[in-house]
Amino acid sequence: MYRFQSLLALVGIGALVACSGETATTAPAGDTAAASSKGATPASGMTAFEDSIVGPMLKDIRAGIRPFNESGIGICKGSGKECPEYIGREVGELPEGEYMVRAELAVPNAGAKDTWKVRFETECKTIKVSKDGASKSESTNSRNKEYTVVHRQGETGYRLSPLFKIKSPHPSARQECSWKLTGLHPDGDQVYSGSWIAPQANQ
Repeated sequence: MYRFQSLLALVGIGALVACSGETATTAPAGDTAAASSKGATPASGMTAFEDSIVGPMLKDIRAGIRPFNESGIGICKGSGKECPEYIGREVGELPEGEYMVRAELAVPNAGAKDTWKVRFETECKTIKVSKDGASKSESTNSRNKEYTVVHRQGETGYRLSPLFKIKSPHPSARQECSWKLTGLHPDGDQVYSGSWIAPQANQ
């Protein structure tokens, strides 16, 4: 009989709590210190244990797409997958040779395969001067393309190489070009940019 009455009392208490709008997860104000002693982190709403697991992933996602290393985005000498000599981003007039704009990227290790994308854009002003220097013509050409990128494990990042091939000097005209690589991110894009000049070859 006592157990039956106790059960009724518990049911009654549960009904009163439900009617008052309180939930089982609501903690009394005095329990804040106790929660802190158990490793709660009020700023993030996670415990220290949860933060140790989720925190690194969240930091990675917030960082977005970025250079894999110091020479990860920019202009390199050569035209293949590797970067034998990193020149920089804003490089001015290039000496004779073959170059490329390339990217080796650190991509967050989260999301579906089509989550992370970059957009590459170039704009080149072509300036052509006649042999006798009497005439000069200018034109501007722009192009852009988007790429889906994914996380890579190991000692290399995700490579987009080459993004744009450059030959200096240019065989028929002077080229003054700018480029921009944008890591697309719903919470704020990451933008990397630079420029180069390929002089006109001697006629």
